[in-house]
Amino acid sequence: MLKKVNFFYLILILTVSLAGIGCGNSGEKLPDISGIKVELKTQRLDRDMYAIDTNHIGDGLKKLQAKYPDFFDFYLDTIMAFGVHGNFIDTTAAIRQAIHEYITFKDYANLEDTINKYYPDTKETDNELTQAFRYLKYYLPHYQEPKVYYLNHILLNIPSTFFVDTSIACICLDMFLGPQYPYYASVGIPDYMASHSRKSY
Repeated sequence: MLKKVNFFYLILILTVSLAGIGCGNSGEKLPDISGIKVELKTQRLDRDMYAIDTNHIGDGLKKLQAKYPDFFDFYLDTIMAFGVHGNFIDTTAAIRQAIHEYITFKDYANLEDTINKYYPDTKETDNELTQAFRYLKYYLPHYQEPKVYYLNHILLNIPSTFFVDTSIACICLDMFLGPQYPYYASVGIPDYMASHSRKSY
């Protein structure tokens, strides 16, 4: 499965790159993708997490599990390593400590505020992804575009974009706040990586 996902990712990058080359002065004609339908579904899990009522975190998590049934447990327990394991009771240590800190700690909340200022919406990114998937479907007509979930993974050292499987792709908006964002250096992100933290990436 991992090879299949990586292969898809490579194809996507190559397709978008070739499309970009065709837009230059090379005189190459791009394929007509105007009739190719893509129904891209994106959701802002970062906002949903920070909208949880801190007096009733367990209830908020249950609602998000219903909203993201194919991803939420994986997000909580594998990506963020909170150790909830489906136990949405406010008195558990995982909720009382780990998740409560994640949504109330001042630096994390400020990071989410910065994300929302930089990305009041994701229309521009969604449009570019839709166009990229149209090119992909031109070459692979039976390909089904994944759902895209936008995350805030609080500058953790995991890939800034990744595929969970062929049906879900994730973009960590905290890693695309521009190279001027002051806290990339403080968490050990090298300059060459910070320079790739623009929205265009």
